[in-house]
Amino acid sequence: MNRLKKYDFLIVGSGFGGSISAMALAKLGYEVCLVEKGSHPRFAIGESSTPIADMILRNLADHYSLPFLKEISRYGEWQKHHPEVVCGLKRGFSYYHHQRGELFDSDVNHVNELLVAASIDDENSDTNWLRSDVDQFLAERAVSCGVQYREQTVIRDVKRVAERWKVKAETDGEKVEFDTKWIIDATGTPDFSVKFLGTKSASTGFETNSMAVFSHFEDTGRWLSYLEQNQFYTGDYPYHPDHSALHHLTEEGWIWMLRFNNDLLSAGALLDLSSTSLHTDSMEAEDLWNYVISSYPSFQSLFENARLSDIPGRMFKTGRLQRRLSNTFGDGWIALNHTAGFVDPLHSTGIAHTLTGVEKVLNLFTGKSGLNVPVKKLQKIQDDFYKELELIDKLISSCY
Repeated sequence: MNRLKKYDFLIVGSGFGGSISAMALAKLGYEVCLVEKGSHPRFAIGESSTPIADMILRNLADHYSLPFLKEISRYGEWQKHHPEVVCGLKRGFSYYHHQRGELFDSDVNHVNELLVAASIDDENSDTNWLRSDVDQFLAERAVSCGVQYREQTVIRDVKRVAERWKVKAETDGEKVEFDTKWIIDATGTPDFSVKFLGTKSASTGFETNSMAVFSHFEDTGRWLSYLEQNQFYTGDYPYHPDHSALHHLTEEGWIWMLRFNNDLLSAGALLDLSSTSLHTDSMEAEDLWNYVISSYPSFQSLFENARLSDIPGRMFKTGRLQRRLSNTFGDGWIALNHTAGFVDPLHSTGIAHTLTGVEKVLNLFTGKSGLNVPVKKLQKIQDDFYKELELIDKLISSCY
């Protein structure tokens, strides 16, 4: 057994939420260890940033002396300082309504179109994050801030002993042990807390009822080119629609299309399980995707020459997306927002909601109480989180 030194925080999961939490806590002078069961770069979705997310990044940059967070909070700054980290230009949110079996149709009044600008120009624009690049970039920055980082580390046992956590894990066959005051669950799924922290995860109580099938693609057609080739009027568009979070509204739900500046496309179909007649449980991911795409001739045109990107190299299919933990904190542990619950990717709430949770958790440990956080503060974060999740659920279910 390789016994490691004591830590103030063990953060499980090195997505952007875990890495930003780790580096900020290290800047506050805490001893922090960040563990990751996989390794970077890795495929992940949750890629569409928003103005609120960008503002939080800038606030965190100022409060915790993390200037590189500000450098990735706007497209122009990103391209100036970190062009090697792939992202996409996102000028706003675009919505196009489609009818099954028919080509897309609209008129000069844009009866089936809605473009919502979120920035005045490219320089100040939001971004789509290629998570494999962004998560790796932030994990590396966490190390530069003094965080101990361990990849390929699988946690096997977690015990509470004398107001501390004893955590046993394996790294490439080597047994390791962590001794920590706090655990922050930044895994982005309920699995860790259900297995080790005594929580339960449930999908009951949500009005939204959706699932997804998705991947990354290469050689896909551009939507603006399709519109222009078919003589739709785009002269009054506030931005290039491919430089936005594209929402194609279908009879089954909707399809997202997020383009990165290396021409990679993230695309996925959300299906409303309350209304679809499809037997999604019995369908393979690729068959389900092909069914949806083939049902709409305009999508068939866009994906005619498309192929799956080498990473991840396959389609993914989820079960019902909606979930929440029975509690978001306990004695010596707290879960970040995306771990604690999720509704649906409609309107790109995910990155911002994760970052609001990061900000609140960090605020717990910046005051005079240090590591001794009053339960009422943890309870307040939990209560607010459930209210936020309910609000997102009402917004999204009403849109479906």
